[in-house]
Amino acid sequence: MAAVRMYGTCIKSVGVSSIHACGSMKKIKRHRLNRHLAMVRLGLKAGSRYGRQRIADIWLSEAQQQRLRASDAEVLSRELGKLKGSIVKIGQLLALYGEHFLPPEVVTALHDLESRTEPLSWPVMEAVLREEWAERDYSDFEIDTEPLAAASLGQVYRAICKATGEEVCIKIQYPGVAQSIDADLDNLATLLKWTTWLKGDAYYAWIEEVRELLHREVDYNQEVKTLQAFHDLVSGSDHYVVPQVFTEWCTERVMVTSFEAGYAVNTDEIQSLSQQRRNQLGRRFLDLFLKEVFCWPLMQTDANFGNYLIHPGECNQGSDDKIVLLDFGAVRTMPNATLEPFRNMIIAAYQLNMEGVTAGAIALGFLDADVPDQVKNDFVAVCSGLIEPLLVGRVDDIPAYALNAAGDYRWRESDLLKRMSKQAARSAASRYFSMPGGDFMLLNRKLAGVFTFISVLGAEFNGADLLEQYL
Repeated sequence: MAAVRMYGTCIKSVGVSSIHACGSMKKIKRHRLNRHLAMVRLGLKAGSRYGRQRIADIWLSEAQQQRLRASDAEVLSRELGKLKGSIVKIGQLLALYGEHFLPPEVVTALHDLESRTEPLSWPVMEAVLREEWAERDYSDFEIDTEPLAAASLGQVYRAICKATGEEVCIKIQYPGVAQSIDADLDNLATLLKWTTWLKGDAYYAWIEEVRELLHREVDYNQEVKTLQAFHDLVSGSDHYVVPQVFTEWCTERVMVTSFEAGYAVNTDEIQSLSQQRRNQLGRRFLDLFLKEVFCWPLMQTDANFGNYLIHPGECNQGSDDKIVLLDFGAVRTMPNATLEPFRNMIIAAYQLNMEGVTAGAIALGFLDADVPDQVKNDFVAVCSGLIEPLLVGRVDDIPAYALNAAGDYRWRESDLLKRMSKQAARSAASRYFSMPGGDFMLLNRKLAGVFTFISVLGAEFNGADLLEQYL
């Protein structure tokens, strides 16, 4: 039971949440018509709010309008959470990227969906399992019917293989989730048209990127292949663990892997580790990211906490502490046309080569070559700021509170992402900035996830020596 508790302490994060004591849902709206009607009802509510918002635009102050939008967005978040499945995942992604086309108070409300992952009851999930394993001997496993983790697209259960005694994890996809993706996306696009929230046309391109992303994440056959590929990449490593996959038990909607024990990064068990051990773990997590950018053909583009665990070793010095990689639905083979300019931007920013950073941004389609020099300078400042932990000793404008007495970067206390977000909002470049393409949108999600993971870990170290290994 200790191992089960270790695995089950996933923090609230995009796509995966802890299992709450409030019980489980008895059913999910599976059929297209039922989900469509639910969205229509929500659309009618949005329509009435649209009229109210139009009046508010005339009579209310900006502060009052913001409170009204926040209230309406809370209703949207709550109702989307009830539908479960792909619509929850879409809402969670909106919370991540909505800043490009939604008001900030709407984005804030949508973050509530990160914890709206109430599990489905076992009979519902068992029906999927029995259907997928119709030609297999279901009794070969003793399954704990309390889920270890509930995600927006499926749930994970612990089981024991009776023949071998080995502990395994069984990941079961929610019923009908793969078939509802397109309808959910189309319905949400229609719903948001009823509001006054959308800014520009960036949302519609984003929807198509999310459509591709979600179809990939429910493709368990592909996930099995990427899991095996990652397993090969880390084989022989003392720092990373990837579960073994049992392909003979995997189907389109079920995956079976070895059970890997560990703790979520925010648990007391990890937070109480010595500063030295947490520093080493932070360095290993950053190095994992750099391997994915500079060396490996694959990248896990969703670096949320639920996709990683930490397995503390026996050595007090932390030499045998390991990072467990769990979920591979968001693994991508990133095209070189995206990775190469991204690598060049990192290298140029590290070398304080402003022209190189600008060239990378233009190559990625962020900026036009003919934008004013001040716009380029502002943009370069933000990009360089994002690799601040790698620039300690090379630049003079790192805040004093971001460094400890020894001059090491304090990832948690640095407040870097918030500072860079404010700087970007104030920048003249914001008026010229283009909505990032799908591949770079995933890189952006990865970069933010890596920084957040190391920040929550409370690590304190400078990363320049790690980057220099890949130059």
